[in-house]
Amino acid sequence: MPLERLEAQICELAGHLAAATCRFLVLLADFDARRGWASWEMGSCAQWLSWKCQMSSGTAREHVRVARALRDLPVIRARFAAGRLSYAKVRALTRIAVPATEAGLAELAGPMTANQLERFARAHRQVTQADDADARVRRRLAWRFEEDGSLSGTFRLPPLAGAVLLKACGLPAPTWRVIRPGAFPRKRRRPWHRRRGRAGRWPAGRGRAGGPDLFGPGRRPGRGG
Repeated sequence: MPLERLEAQICELAGHLAAATCRFLVLLADFDARRGWASWEMGSCAQWLSWKCQMSSGTAREHVRVARALRDLPVIRARFAAGRLSYAKVRALTRIAVPATEAGLAELAGPMTANQLERFARAHRQVTQADDADARVRRRLAWRFEEDGSLSGTFRLPPLAGAVLLKACGLPAPTWRVIRPGAFPRKRRRPWHRRRGRAGRWPAGRGRAGGPDLFGPGRRPGRGG
């Protein structure tokens, strides 16, 4: 068999494997939704899959996660069924795709390798989580009118938005400064043998040469010892 024909058959079979895996996950999602695993007294579909289909626990949980996600992602599911996306790519896409974004992400995933798509999905999740956290901070506002008609409430805002609010209320905005590490170098103390007391004497208990003063403060041996 020519090498080119061998390569073509391998790639063709990879497409068939992707299509078969998609069909497997579609059936698995239906089985999970109908709680078919409960009749075997299993705690979850992943446990049943690990037992019946001889998968590791982690692999079974990931298959169930992807199967559930594909139910709401028809574009990715269609490309998966046609063998145009591998399971590795679909697994990465289902971590970040939603119905509103799946078409664009599926198009983007086409020319990428599976490793590149994994890195892209990881970076996408980090940015999305940071944006969601910032949005949650902006949304935290609770207020009510008291019995006397006064308004009371609590809020949490990013620094700049908080400064705008304080200015709108006629309150002085706090001043923030960014302190860089090392901006204030630690002051080095002079060695003890270079420090003198207030009267110009050496500290008590220390000799002029740097060792302990064996003769007491302010005393020195005479010429005769």
